[in-house]
Amino acid sequence: MKNIKYSIIIPSNKMDSYLVKAINSVLDDVVQEDAVEVVLVVNGCNKDNISDKLKRIYTDVEKIIITKSNAMEISTALNEGIESSCGNILIRFDSDDIWVKGRFNEIVSSVQSSKSEFIFGTSLYDIIDSEGQFSRHGRPPLDKDKFIKRPFKSFTAHPAIFFSRTLFELVRYKPEYAGIEDVLFMHEILSLDCVNLMVIDKPLINYRIHEEQYTSVNKNNQKIRLAKYFHNNLFFYEKVILYIINKKIFTKGFTQALILSLKL
Repeated sequence: MKNIKYSIIIPSNKMDSYLVKAINSVLDDVVQEDAVEVVLVVNGCNKDNISDKLKRIYTDVEKIIITKSNAMEISTALNEGIESSCGNILIRFDSDDIWVKGRFNEIVSSVQSSKSEFIFGTSLYDIIDSEGQFSRHGRPPLDKDKFIKRPFKSFTAHPAIFFSRTLFELVRYKPEYAGIEDVLFMHEILSLDCVNLMVIDKPLINYRIHEEQYTSVNKNNQKIRLAKYFHNNLFFYEKVILYIINKKIFTKGFTQALILSLKL
């Protein structure tokens, strides 16, 4: 793949200390890289205020592009941010996590070694607390017996994925399923015959767990939404599950939501 440009997409609907730390961790790794842009997508009621503050902080950083979205939820903001970007490789990153130094080199190396359309995830990440202190390793096991067990615990769920723009144009983020957008995006891509799922067994992010994050506040609602999606797309998910099993890519997954979906 020649003339590769990389767009790092960071959505946020609030201005807090996590956001600046997340952005700075990215810049620390890519600020000298000419082929990278960092797209900050600010959305929600406070988008103008957030945008103004970020512009003041990063006024001298040409690599940063700030895009405002009227959307109240993250999926539409992600779609709009990606549409405004120019990279042919898209890198998803959350506004409260920490980018691991050296992640960009891992991404470049992975992209250069890929010979087909792809989506990459990582099966290993370090979990940090609200203060940024290491808590534990997160490793969704590549184990068949534990496959399809718990939602939101696998590399298909957390936002440490990167993928080609071609795939985004085929499968966009779904605003009607807020809170489970990463799971559905990954798995709808997996349903395409042209795609390879690649797993990197290295910690590419420090995944922050804190009381204010969406997953902590809305965990039960996430399971219900995922169950409803399963219920309406059983044939699709059968195809996805068979794909993962055939490829021997086993992770913690979705049994609770699948069982719930059959009761709807």
